[in-house]
Amino acid sequence: MQTYAVGMFVVFGTAVLLIALLVVVAYVFSDREGRSVRLKIALRKLGIRLGSIFVVCVAWNYYQDATDRAEVTKFHRELSDDAAHKGEYTAEYAYLPQNRILLRVYRTADMSLLAERTYAYPDAARLTWTADSLIYDTAMDTGGELSLPPTLFDKIMARLP
Repeated sequence: MQTYAVGMFVVFGTAVLLIALLVVVAYVFSDREGRSVRLKIALRKLGIRLGSIFVVCVAWNYYQDATDRAEVTKFHRELSDDAAHKGEYTAEYAYLPQNRILLRVYRTADMSLLAERTYAYPDAARLTWTADSLIYDTAMDTGGELSLPPTLFDKIMARLP
């Protein structure tokens, strides 16, 4: 059902965009006098509207992801087992809809959340602890790992709902 809704959104979004572009072209070329001024005004309005649509789509996507993360109740835990961080960090992961995995990393001493990532992975989660990172997706050439200790950006993103 969700893929159908996304497909319909893409179809209607494309149709609306094409209609908006036709209206802009008709507005700009409606008269010979002042075309450049009308073009600037039309492009500014079109940019604002497209930017607004982009912000709404990003917000909706974040809302859907936050809803999926909030509904998770069954987590699997794993302590850091490498020589550098023996038991210092705890990772917990859960399986989300659409072959995604939610990964959270905590400081074991006080169980404060340090990082949270959601990633697509069709198989079971496999975590590999190294001296300076936690590799959570071995299929990725770039990314797929979390530095230890987590960066400030990871800490800030983990605090968001």
